[in-house]
Amino acid sequence: MFEQTRNEIIRAALLKCRVGAEGEDLTAEETVTSARELNAIIKFWQTQGFHIWKLPEAVLFLRKGQDTYNLGTEEVYCTNELNETKLTFQAFKGQDKIYLEKLPKVGDKVGITLVCKGIFFATVTQIDDKMVTLSDVLPNDACQCAKVYYFTKSITKPLKILQARREVNGSIIPMNFLEQEQFFKLVNYSEEGAPLNYSYMPRIDYGVLKIWHAPENNHTIMRFIYEQEFKVIENSKDQPDIPEEWIEPLTWELAYRMSANFGLGLDEREWLKAQAKETLEQAKRFDQETGSVYLYPAQYRGAF
Repeated sequence: MFEQTRNEIIRAALLKCRVGAEGEDLTAEETVTSARELNAIIKFWQTQGFHIWKLPEAVLFLRKGQDTYNLGTEEVYCTNELNETKLTFQAFKGQDKIYLEKLPKVGDKVGITLVCKGIFFATVTQIDDKMVTLSDVLPNDACQCAKVYYFTKSITKPLKILQARREVNGSIIPMNFLEQEQFFKLVNYSEEGAPLNYSYMPRIDYGVLKIWHAPENNHTIMRFIYEQEFKVIENSKDQPDIPEEWIEPLTWELAYRMSANFGLGLDEREWLKAQAKETLEQAKRFDQETGSVYLYPAQYRGAF
């Protein structure tokens, strides 16, 4: 696997600008300036719509009567790393200890399916053999072999939600995306029912997801595909949040953007720009989903 750290990419880019020599240390100023420009490139790429590796699927556990969810915060139960297990023994109302087939970690969020078909969430505070201690007591009984969900990390703020569906008792129903103006024309906000529509607006630190109707139970799950933010590269040994195929265009783009800082002539800068564009186009061709092509016979009417 081809891996490059932040400083290795910076060094390679500056060598293309004829700055320094192989094995020679970069100055602090060169590193800071290049790192800032590198992050600017990555954040700009995030707006361009090519990055299928950043389109994960997330699971959001909807709550009865709640129509607004601040995604990217710990106040909602939403993750793209969901695990499932089941109870090995029946659990009773008022207990804070359960027994599971597969064990989560201390600090994980755990959702237990109750006999009333709701999903109750708590945090794991202690694990002793197969016994898991929760941060809160069960509000109702849970049967042996009841499904249990658990995860460690919540999702970060989505840039966009591309498509969504809801799941209730094994049934999967697509949900409709509405723009803000359309969504606010809906009526009967106070009524609970089947979630049919959703709207999403990213903020600076989190994203606001609104659904209509608010669920009438605690066992509805919403699954959605979303655009994930690119991580900022902060440390010298951090690796960029991109596949290895994109390291080459990232290096050339950084070289082009830094070339003016080091007095390269217009011809050299234009050559670096051309290299950056060519390698980016090649990476974009790789960054496509493989789909199917369907051919149908033509239908003709009348005589020739």
